[in-house]
Amino acid sequence: MADDKIEQLKEISKNETKHGVVDPNKSGTGNVVSNKTGEEIKMNYDLSEMGEPEEIFVKNVIDFIDSKRGVDTDTLLMEIKKRFKIETPPMQKLEDSLWYQFTKNEKIGMNITGFRDTYVDGKRVLIPHVSFNSDLDYLDDMMNRIIHKIKQLKVDL
Repeated sequence: MADDKIEQLKEISKNETKHGVVDPNKSGTGNVVSNKTGEEIKMNYDLSEMGEPEEIFVKNVIDFIDSKRGVDTDTLLMEIKKRFKIETPPMQKLEDSLWYQFTKNEKIGMNITGFRDTYVDGKRVLIPHVSFNSDLDYLDDMMNRIIHKIKQLKVDL
C-alpha cells in the first residue's frame, strides 16, 4: 500500500513547481540559507571561531557580572542589555506554526540552528531556522499521520 502512495505522489508531483526561492542544501556559498527568501541564516554562535575581540568582550561581561554580586538575575540581565546596547527582537513561537501543530506529538529530533531577522507587520522578529531529524521509515509513518490529519480538516482547497 505504501508503494502505491509513493507512485501516486510521483505522478501528482512530476509537474509540480518547486516551492521556495532556493534549495538550502544548494546555496553555493556553503552557508545555510532561507529556502523562503534566499538570505543567509544567522547561525547560533560557533565558539570554535572565537578570537581576541570576542574573548575581551566576554571578559568584560564577566567582570561586569562579578561587580554586581547579589543583584537579582532579571535586573542583571536588564543592566547587561543596557550597558552593551543589546536589543533582542522576539522570536516567532514554534507553537504558533502550522508545522508545529502537525508535528508536536511526533518523536522527531528538533533544533533551532539559527534564525532569519526580518519584519512582520512592521515589527522586527526572528524567524527560527528549524532542523529536525528522524529515521526515514519513521518520517514515512509521520507523513501518513499528517495526511490523515489533513483529511480530517474542514477546509476549502
